Amino acid sequence: MNSRQEFPTYILQYMVMLVLVFIGCSNGKVNYLLGSSENNMRSSLEHSRYSFAREEFVHPLIVRELLGWISDGDAPVVSIDVASGNQSNQFFGEFTVERYRGRPLVKWKGPDGETFSYVHVATSPSGVEMVECYSSGGGSGVFGSVAMFCWEYDEALREDINGRLSTERRLLLKQLGEIALGDRYDGSITYKDGLLTIGPDVGWFERGEDAVKILRIQ
Repeated sequence: MNSRQEFPTYILQYMVMLVLVFIGCSNGKVNYLLGSSENNMRSSLEHSRYSFAREEFVHPLIVRELLGWISDGDAPVVSIDVASGNQSNQFFGEFTVERYRGRPLVKWKGPDGETFSYVHVATSPSGVEMVECYSSGGGSGVFGSVAMFCWEYDEALREDINGRLSTERRLLLKQLGEIALGDRYDGSITYKDGLLTIGPDVGWFERGEDAVKILRIQ
């Protein structure tokens, strides 16, 4: 069966180069294929357990980690295993789900007053997730952005307690970039006919039309 011919082209855009790792075992050489897997990607995503818009929500701390620090410019972490991350100690913390302009707003609040929240905007035909995010360190500043993500599967190497090696399929959330909204932005963010539109800012600083951005995202 020639699966490559049948596989949707738009998913292939997100596939990274496959890496072939050779590991010596007692019975000779064994090949482990690591990296992104394109098999059954579309059907698996349609039944994915994790979401920005419904239960089971992606933990807000995972999203925050993928966006990195404002002071760093570029985020050094570009993908996270969501299945393990959502259950991990690293991204542990209670969060709430509220309604915000008719959509779920997922919000985490830390012990020192810091907060991080996100709202799902839309999913493009190619699978790009557009997510409105807001972060505060506990002061008056609330810095917003529209972040773009995609879902990928890959094959990772695992070793059990007996030293046996195998591969395991992982669901990865990958960061594709973000658009800054500035401090205390308040406006309409929509996606229609392939266009992501960031509307005028009527928030604290009233940037108005200066905040408007329109991007084509397929």
